[in-house]
Amino acid sequence: LTRPFARPLVRSFTRSLIRSFTRSLVHSFDRTLVRSFARTLIRSVTRSLVCLVARS
Repeated sequence: LTRPFARPLVRSFTRSLIRSFTRSLVHSFDRTLVRSFARTLIRSVTRSLVCLVARS
């Protein structure tokens, strides 16, 4: 009686655990990704500006 009840409970518990783990992982990954993206964006913008200034 306890085994069939415990199985979906454990399944839902592991599912929520994995969900929270992936959420924190994605959050930290997103932060670093956004930071690097902003860095590259600023770099490319400054490069294009320098090119424009050099041309004119």
